[in-house]
Amino acid sequence: SPDKVTVIRSGIRSDLRPTSPRQEQILSIGYLGQLDRRKRVDLLLKAFSKSSLNAMLLIAGTGPDASYLQSLTPDKRIRFLGRIPDEELVRFYNSVDVLVFPTWLEGYGLPIVEAMACGRPVVVLGDAKIPSEVKNRCVIVQEFDTLFGNPKYFQSRCAFINYDSNYTWAKAHDWNETVKRYIQLYKEVSNVG
Repeated sequence: SPDKVTVIRSGIRSDLRPTSPRQEQILSIGYLGQLDRRKRVDLLLKAFSKSSLNAMLLIAGTGPDASYLQSLTPDKRIRFLGRIPDEELVRFYNSVDVLVFPTWLEGYGLPIVEAMACGRPVVVLGDAKIPSEVKNRCVIVQEFDTLFGNPKYFQSRCAFINYDSNYTWAKAHDWNETVKRYIQLYKEVSNVG
């Protein structure tokens, strides 16, 4: 019965937090995730390469399409970083001004929540199948060409994000809070006779 189903999402690390503001003048855009077709990183790379945006695009992750994606563009503004070790996640998220998550289908989108816990805005595509509780906290665009082709548009879209609200929401999903939810659920289940 649906009223007996409880969903408890995966937690995020408790140490994810904003650090000191970035000092660099150039915009830093990041992606963190698997490098496979479902994630649509190719759309991100192609749109960014066509733009004249004064920015760096940092691609973090590994996967079956890594070589293919690297071959798509010789753009010197794009850097493939490989896998980011867990102990470097806080530094990675805080090294970017915005996280772009081009995936088409995602069960939850843990990197989205992690980036928000670090005080970073997240951009997703309008057709992305991401849970609404996560997607509605993101900057939603219909295509990356529009986003990267017009920096003022990009800034105006990010201006609508409530960073404090997103941070508070994301921190409510850290492992400490997730464990509390499991304990509460176990207490409720054990009282059922």
